[in-house]
Amino acid sequence: MSGHILPLATAQPAPHTLLRWLGGLALCAGLLLAAQLLPRPLRTGWQAGFVLCLSGHAAGDLALVLRARWRPGFSLPGALACLLPAVLAGSVVGWLAYRHWVANAPLRLLPDAAALACPLLLALALLLQQLRQQRRAQLAQEAQWRADEQARTERRLLEQELRALQAQIEPHFLYNTLASVQQLIATEPAQAGALTTHMIAYLRAALPGLRASSSTVAQELALASHYLEIMRIRLGSRFSFAVHASAAAADLPFPPAVLMSVVENAVQHGIEPKPGPVHIAITAEVDGEALQLTVRDNGAGLPATVHDGNGLGNLRERLHKLHGVAARFSLQADAHTGGRGDTIACITIPLPPSP
Repeated sequence: MSGHILPLATAQPAPHTLLRWLGGLALCAGLLLAAQLLPRPLRTGWQAGFVLCLSGHAAGDLALVLRARWRPGFSLPGALACLLPAVLAGSVVGWLAYRHWVANAPLRLLPDAAALACPLLLALALLLQQLRQQRRAQLAQEAQWRADEQARTERRLLEQELRALQAQIEPHFLYNTLASVQQLIATEPAQAGALTTHMIAYLRAALPGLRASSSTVAQELALASHYLEIMRIRLGSRFSFAVHASAAAADLPFPPAVLMSVVENAVQHGIEPKPGPVHIAITAEVDGEALQLTVRDNGAGLPATVHDGNGLGNLRERLHKLHGVAARFSLQADAHTGGRGDTIACITIPLPPSP
């Protein structure tokens, strides 16, 4: 089973247009009504304090708007550092406007109603601003949930692909091996017995983890060793192999069926078509911050144009989904042996984080 996940639309948190306009209208209305209050006779000096508070509120709203609009990553200390001079400047401008314009203007239409409506409108502006912030947070949370759900869906698809790949490898390998056993029974019974023994060992190692979603380097190398032992009997003395894992690499986690896909590909396209002595070497070692598995064969070599099969075609995508973009798969000819010489398949995945 294979498929591609279509990226889900991820909505970016954006200001709610209606709340933005309502908040702006409420703030403007509050400012206009405040202008009706300022020309009233100075009785207790509350006008000056009101002007200072109103100017500070307007400057603070302006600072928040600018921060959300142009500097969404602006730090809180930076916002406070910009807010203080804005409040001071707004207070000075508000006081000068009161002294030289509002106090001398005949704007006394609704002084009593303005005294009641002004703080209510300003409070409404603050409430609408808070609703906008909550809406932005909700949109951000929904976008994160969609991203997490997409990641879970991709992982489920990946596990299904791995199981399908395992099911694809197993019948093909079993049928060929059973055919070899049937043939050897008549001609070389001892070899048929040895092949059956290795086949049982392979199945004992493979079946418990056949539907597992995780494995280790040691387990995957054991499967590959049993597989290559069977191939050695089928191909005869012309085929040999070697498997080695460093102590640091043996117990590391490794995705199931990936190594077997590479090894089977090397046997089918490199070892079997080439007459004469052939050899496969598998090594697993830790290189810096990555685990590196290498499958080298001196088989038929790479053709002029390399086409990935069904197994190898999705291997890079599978590794990327499991281990990120740092995971790599390469298939190339050894520079020292030429295009028809040794073929090197290399799987590199980042080491798991330390507990």
